[in-house]
Amino acid sequence: MKRLTTVLRASPSQRRWGSSYDKSALTKEALQRQVESGFGDDAYGKALKLDAETKTIKTAVGSLPISPIQDPSWMRARRKLREKKLPHQQRMGRFNKKLASNPFAHALATPLRTCALTSVQLPRYFLQDLEVVSHPETGKPWFAPGPLLFKHLVPHRSPTEETPTKKDKPTVAEQDSDRGEAAEEPSQAIGEKSEHLTRSSKAPLTIYTLSRKAVLDAVDKKGMKASSRSLLARRKGLAYGIKSDVAAHFRPDMGDTLLRIMRRKIVDVLIMRSANRANRADRLRFVHPCSSWDEIKDVRLRESVLWLPTDKRDHQLYSTLDIEGVGYNGKMAVYDLPYLLGEEEVERLRQSSDMFRQGEIFVLTRWPSTSVTSLHMLLWRLEGYLAHQTWQRKSHPSRTSSVCDSQLGMFERFLEQVQAEDWRRPEALCSTTPAFLIHDGGGTVFAYHCLNSLDRYVYGISNPHFRTGRRFQGGLVEMGRLYADWIRSTVSTGDFPARKNADGSTDILLGGWSLGGLLSLEVTKELEYDLDVRVVGVLMIDSIYAGGMGPVAFEPWDTRGKTKTQILSQRAMAEACRMLETWEAPVLTRRRPRMILLKATLCVPKDNDTKIELVDTYRADPRLGWDEYDEGLFEEVLEVEGHHFDLFSAERIAGTTDVIREGLNRLATNKIP
Repeated sequence: MKRLTTVLRASPSQRRWGSSYDKSALTKEALQRQVESGFGDDAYGKALKLDAETKTIKTAVGSLPISPIQDPSWMRARRKLREKKLPHQQRMGRFNKKLASNPFAHALATPLRTCALTSVQLPRYFLQDLEVVSHPETGKPWFAPGPLLFKHLVPHRSPTEETPTKKDKPTVAEQDSDRGEAAEEPSQAIGEKSEHLTRSSKAPLTIYTLSRKAVLDAVDKKGMKASSRSLLARRKGLAYGIKSDVAAHFRPDMGDTLLRIMRRKIVDVLIMRSANRANRADRLRFVHPCSSWDEIKDVRLRESVLWLPTDKRDHQLYSTLDIEGVGYNGKMAVYDLPYLLGEEEVERLRQSSDMFRQGEIFVLTRWPSTSVTSLHMLLWRLEGYLAHQTWQRKSHPSRTSSVCDSQLGMFERFLEQVQAEDWRRPEALCSTTPAFLIHDGGGTVFAYHCLNSLDRYVYGISNPHFRTGRRFQGGLVEMGRLYADWIRSTVSTGDFPARKNADGSTDILLGGWSLGGLLSLEVTKELEYDLDVRVVGVLMIDSIYAGGMGPVAFEPWDTRGKTKTQILSQRAMAEACRMLETWEAPVLTRRRPRMILLKATLCVPKDNDTKIELVDTYRADPRLGWDEYDEGLFEEVLEVEGHHFDLFSAERIAGTTDVIREGLNRLATNKIP
């Protein structure tokens, strides 16, 4: 028997299984005419008629029964009535109106997509679309930025089109109808063809990555896990793709190229939006200049602040502005234009726009316009694209003159490797997260050299003023800032054994005994927004909470019979007590790393029972007084046998090592993403 090789296609009625019909097409007469139209004529040339009551066909030889599927009653029951659409109802309620024009809500409402490098699933707004296109000369595949970044950024409505107005919407003079803009500002005013900016379709082969410059810069870089070959790995086995033996080229300056494009487009649109118009109301409806920060609250339909400072010496960093006494828009985003746009584009903005040439503070208003909403979303996107870059600028906002270049160069002498992950292979890449342990009040890392193997790379940081006796005028804050710079320099060296993440950052653990635990908190604060170093865990070894303790009494030891190192350590301890008098624990504004506290079980023995050592002030407290700072600071509290000063003695060192190793292992496991 020969197999049937033809493809059976569905009939038109079967293909329209989801179709709907007008009410007039479902009447008894209409259905009967439709059925009769397929009968044709009989032998005498007369049209065959259907008797819907008896469900028969009248022919020359008599009445014949019809097929059940030709029954008009059955056909009507199977077909869906097309209901007349109700007129669009206007959104009722102020909240719904605010939500509909909120650019942040629009960003969160975009469909979910997956980053091809990190496998992170996020709304598409937070991802950068990359298309695979053919090179015009060689024909080889290349990755290129997709069109979604600039979708609807420029108004494209024809000048002849009219915008319907409603009573409770802003007047024509107040709302962005986009029809007047197209007539007043031609596409040449923004330097690009509108077709390119408004192209909404994407290429057949499109992938997504995190919209971060650091991620794009890490692709195909030496020592990085991110590879351009992995971008198309998810498309293996799909119907559409490129040959497995052909690799799409990824330009090494993709991150910088995309940054230049975003900056140029934003400046083009800001120039267009701030152009001179017929009257003042029209001129200020998109960008409203303000003479002071207090004037912002009086701007109608305010959405975000564009800040263009002229005095770089007083240039500080702002992220949001709080407006008191309002129900909506009480917190406004502040966009630092010199940082976001760069000096070259800022200069072009000032030269091309009279408004931006004369002021510093501008309010970008909110209008019921897709193009204005897209501008807000692009500014926010650029802010995220340059995340952490603030802390990499030459004018470091948190660095003071006390941290000079000579101090930065000290890390080679005072930041040393204490342990290797495996002493049999001291140069091998580590498979665990490296740890940086900071000195105690005595200023040395001798105690950490006494530890048994912690099965990871361990680095110790000593007090650089241990031998000179110089003071840190900025206290623990200045010390933490200096040590954070040392850690940055160490991690950035080519021979640092740790593996890098997909975004180019390196995970580390921090910790320290006594004062070292407090300094670890300060270093964590300094590295909070760092691009290259990410603190994933902090281990405090019997560190009490010393915030707001006030004057700390320190009784000098008897120096008779003491070694030089012991005398210097005593001097460093006195200086540490002085700095603790004015120290306040830092506040971490981002999600803090996981923290574990190691707590000694015993008090320091004293001859005089009425006197308590400073380190035992909170010995009865399970968390050594840290609840005054934050009740949820520590994920766990591990007890270690001994009192504060004998944890690293020969009798205790084995047990102390085991607890420290356990704490570091727990911090390195299930790290916060």
